[in-house]
Amino acid sequence: MTQRILFLCTHNSARSQMAQGLLNWLAPDRYTAFSAGTHPTGIHSLSVQVMAELGIDITGQGSHALSVYQGQPFDVVVTVCDSAAEECPVFAGAREQLHWGFADPTSVQGDEATKLNAFRHTRDLILVRLRLWLGQASPTEAIPPPALGTTDADHVRILVVCTGNSARSQMGEAWLRYLGGTRYEVASAGTHPSHVHPLAIAVMDERGIDIRGHRSKSVDEFLHHPFDYVITVCDQAAETCPTFPGPARREHWSFPDPAAVVGSPMEQLRAFRAVRDALYFACWSWLAQQAKHREVQ
Repeated sequence: MTQRILFLCTHNSARSQMAQGLLNWLAPDRYTAFSAGTHPTGIHSLSVQVMAELGIDITGQGSHALSVYQGQPFDVVVTVCDSAAEECPVFAGAREQLHWGFADPTSVQGDEATKLNAFRHTRDLILVRLRLWLGQASPTEAIPPPALGTTDADHVRILVVCTGNSARSQMGEAWLRYLGGTRYEVASAGTHPSHVHPLAIAVMDERGIDIRGHRSKSVDEFLHHPFDYVITVCDQAAETCPTFPGPARREHWSFPDPAAVVGSPMEQLRAFRAVRDALYFACWSWLAQQAKHREVQ
């Protein structure tokens, strides 16, 4: 029997809707997710659009008032905005009542592209939080996200390495720069550099990140540069990557090469999207652990 989980936000238009759709997609054998709002207004069209990018249709979920579910049994109740957390009543039968705060993408001002990217970013943050939560022995302590945009003067220098510096390491560099803020200085390189793959450019552009100006670089360019971390993102690079001087710590994250996929253009695009999203999760998880470690110190 699946556990019942209820996601709550203010309008039940974006954050709670995306959380419901994502959890039902990620773990349908473990959870049945529902969502509601303290002041429901309907599902936002951009919520529908960005979820459809992952192949998830949330049009049938409906927008519901919190009162619809009061008195019903839930194993877990999660508020995904601060306002809902303040207004949410105690669900007597819930085993856990959690709060994961996400900024409201509907409040972002700007052109349509800016608004769309805000919804994509919120969707991806919720996806990462859910994956972290699902992977823990106990669901009561989700790892907090790193402090984005910190101005800590103690920079952490990272080199991300794969074979061709065309896809995996390029996307890893871009995600670490995007998510890590000014605390992290990030570069990427290849043991046998070639060129930045056009599909890597295309799928990162879908997330609002422009890597058109990136070039493919050899690890030889960085042999005399000091790094705190050298992260290899393919098995071959892990075997052939040279040793860097100084205190560099080696980490290895294994990802398949999306450029090696043989198939239709759509199959190849899906392969790049899958690696892009897996790298997003890996980068968020690693940065969250870094942030947690700093808090302990």
